Amino acid sequence: MKYSVILLWESKIEKPLIDGEKIFEESIVLCTLPEGFFDDTAYPDILKYFTEKLPPYRYQNAYGELVCHEIIAVIDSFPILDPIRFEEFSAVYSRHLIESPKITPADMIEKYYFDFSYIKQKGCDLHVSQHSD
Repeated sequence: MKYSVILLWESKIEKPLIDGEKIFEESIVLCTLPEGFFDDTAYPDILKYFTEKLPPYRYQNAYGELVCHEIIAVIDSFPILDPIRFEEFSAVYSRHLIESPKITPADMIEKYYFDFSYIKQKGCDLHVSQHSD
């Protein structure tokens, strides 16, 4: 089954030279998964699946700082009912959210996704990725 999936990414500066804002990215990607994947899979396994398919990547920003950009949460998914073709995991939407350096991923989710559907539907605690290098 084809889905559009909303992901939340965080850009983590490994050794910040200045105290700046935290940058998050919301993206929508298209993918094909078994029917019922989101209903039948525990949230931590959903998050693990997407972090394996779209692993963290590093880049150097304009200040020369090394940034790790990684998925921290799978926010929601929607089945695609129209017969469309796409490249797996292609991003069709993205927006950046710039926040205080003190905000946590859990705070971000509470602020922007108060109805964080997978957590509410599955009745589990908020588990966001805590990947560290």
